[in-house]
Amino acid sequence: MGAKVIILSLFCFAVVQSQVDLTLVPNAGGPDVVKAVVSKIETAGLFPTDHQMLRRIAYVESLDGEDTRAFRDGYHGGIWQVNRATLIDTQNLSAHPGLVSLYDKVQAYFGIDWRFVTWEDLRMPLYSGLAARIYLWSVGGIPLAGEIDAQATYWRTSYNGTAKDFATLVKTLEKDEECNIDVDLIFVLDSSGSIGSVNFQNVREFVKN
Repeated sequence: MGAKVIILSLFCFAVVQSQVDLTLVPNAGGPDVVKAVVSKIETAGLFPTDHQMLRRIAYVESLDGEDTRAFRDGYHGGIWQVNRATLIDTQNLSAHPGLVSLYDKVQAYFGIDWRFVTWEDLRMPLYSGLAARIYLWSVGGIPLAGEIDAQATYWRTSYNGTAKDFATLVKTLEKDEECNIDVDLIFVLDSSGSIGSVNFQNVREFVKN
């Protein structure tokens, strides 16, 4: 009997499993929602590279919205924990004249008139992410992704100012994402005479389970 080869492919996809766009659902959170927001903002092409800063801030600030205080009563900063003062700064045309052209691009791509966004709107993940990204754009000077300590200093001085351990949390995030990386897994099974039909069926059952 000739050898048989059975190939089983297992696919893992990091997608938001819903017909609803969770990036626009107030108080929605989780890694998939954060990745969807970051992907939308990057795909729009409105900003230079942020060296993974937006993704990392979501985790450091609120554990991707899964921290119990992320959507606490009376605080509307959302996943990126954007303070009311920070949102107001992203709407301050006097301090940031360049915002005018950016507003036009945001409205053209996302259909959002940023001048009229309220703090309460930031409970929606996309709005919180956009507020954080616009603010980072206005500050500028984001360190490279590999310079985690430099990013930690940047975050403390330009974004949050608290004593959270940015570097430690970022390393935890990266370790978690390495364990959940998309993968195609292939099993090759040999059913030649030397294996025997009984052993071949046992191996098939093992792979299936």
